[in-house]
Amino acid sequence: MQKTVIFPISLPRELGKQIDQMAKKESMTRSEYVRSVVRRQIAFAGLNELRIEASKRAKKVGIRTLQDSVRAVRELRNSK
Repeated sequence: MQKTVIFPISLPRELGKQIDQMAKKESMTRSEYVRSVVRRQIAFAGLNELRIEASKRAKKVGIRTLQDSVRAVRELRNSK
């Protein structure tokens, strides 16, 4: 069974040049560099989903500002 999937994509020439420059700067192949960028973007999207969910939950319990969150953390620490 094949362990990789090939995604042929089209990019503007300038973006291709930038990818090649960054890959060289990072001592990576073009494929390694693109994989690392895609992994970072997927991780960032996951963190953003967590941030949105945490924000919704915080609002439900009355945490709306940074000061509210600091107060809630202090209260939690003091209760232990």
